Amino acid sequence: EAPRYSDAQPVRHLVWLAILSFGLYELYWFYRNWRAIKAVTTHDFSPGWRTAGLFVPIANVFMVYHMFRLAYSLADTPERQPAFTPGRQTLAYFLLVAVSNVPGPFWPLTFLTVLPMIPVQAELNRFWAAQQPERPVRETYSSVETVILALGMLIMMVVLFGMTAVPAGPA
Repeated sequence: EAPRYSDAQPVRHLVWLAILSFGLYELYWFYRNWRAIKAVTTHDFSPGWRTAGLFVPIANVFMVYHMFRLAYSLADTPERQPAFTPGRQTLAYFLLVAVSNVPGPFWPLTFLTVLPMIPVQAELNRFWAAQQPERPVRETYSSVETVILALGMLIMMVVLFGMTAVPAGPA
């Protein structure tokens, strides 16, 4: 049976899922897109291993660049060039990751790591619209996205509760 929905994703879904899942969705976003791209191209790679590579320092830079480069190559046509460059998006992504990991009041910048992904998703959406014109774009969250959202929100609540909890003084 053919898939019912397009592999495109509304940009607002990406943003909300990334923010409300405390960034957890971004990992799935990479996996989801590698899997979809592999299915319609001749590229030979393992989406699972690529996603696992996101957890490995230094290798993760190459994994993110690989995804952004794939999206760029799919969107680059004689009629138009993509609205981003893979290197710049990768640099922006990791600068935001680095700044959000600085101790102190900068942790909310974690939510901004989705920003460099927005133009990539927009270009992927153009690609999928041309590849899968008969399939509608899913306007609801999938069951996997809902689970990731619930897990991320649970993590966010634990973090926020931990920040607001008053430590007990000496007895």
